[in-house]
Amino acid sequence: MKKINLIAILVFTNAFSQVGIKTINPSEMLDVNGIERIRELPRHQMNNSIFTKPDGSRSNNQDQTFIATRTLVADANGVLGYIDGLPGGIVPSTSKRKTIGYWAGLWDGNYYALGGTGFPIFNLQLQNKLNYGVNGIYNKIDGIDFLQFETPQINSYTGAQLKSIVDIFCIGLDPFVDLDATTITKIKDFTDLGGVVIVLLDANRNTPAHQGFGGAGSVTSGTGVSYSLAGTIGSNGVFGTVAGNTPITGMQTAGRILNSQLPAGATILAREGGITTTQAGIWTTGANERVIFFWDEGVFRNPNIAGTYINTDQEKYLHNIMAYALDKVN
Repeated sequence: MKKINLIAILVFTNAFSQVGIKTINPSEMLDVNGIERIRELPRHQMNNSIFTKPDGSRSNNQDQTFIATRTLVADANGVLGYIDGLPGGIVPSTSKRKTIGYWAGLWDGNYYALGGTGFPIFNLQLQNKLNYGVNGIYNKIDGIDFLQFETPQINSYTGAQLKSIVDIFCIGLDPFVDLDATTITKIKDFTDLGGVVIVLLDANRNTPAHQGFGGAGSVTSGTGVSYSLAGTIGSNGVFGTVAGNTPITGMQTAGRILNSQLPAGATILAREGGITTTQAGIWTTGANERVIFFWDEGVFRNPNIAGTYINTDQEKYLHNIMAYALDKVN
């Protein structure tokens, strides 16, 4: 019976160039009298998801990125059409929302990572449209969203898939376990594909991340103040100028990485304990310097971070680094 139906459809299509499903009088090229189901759809900006090239021709491989530019609509009769642009009048452009994904374990009732509950004020500063938005101090994006990942969720994605979901990934803290080398390798793939990674250290925490991005040895225990180096990222930017030798202060315990433990080519932005010490405080590394390490997560919850108005030296410094990270994404 299925063969007969298929032959009938083919004959009808060839004769009239229209196909009707559950209707004998199709009014369009395809007329479906019923509810349709499509089992798989590509996500906006998903890499390697479709075969169709931008010029409409077919690629030999499923290696094209799906970019949405229109919104599907229907009239009163169910005839499908489209409206240019995306819902809310938003059209794809270089000015759009960015997503910061993060991982952290519950510690003292909070998640200590960018976007997590441990940094409530800094997160509010990131999401304030006067700071980040088309009319904000950093105006290259529409705004910032946060997305939490559990370890099994990270492990269910490839680096490329992770890149299609988030723009920046923050490796936060877990008091009992670090992300293992296999997961860090996946996050490194994310960086190599253009993503930005921010790694937060603390006493004896996140050694696999340090090693996975080319560092040597282990994270040990350090002190809670690093000092900015003049002329480096953080000292200058859209959020203001911060003098060299400015203290950037953490909270409670802190990690420690010696200058000699850094990957080849790393750039030190601040040093723990003083500008001439042998301990690195904040540094960049990785592909196109898209990986940013902080020796202490506490810099994002120190009392110097207060209110949504960015005016203290520590706030200016940290947000200049965030602007740098967003520029690397853009």
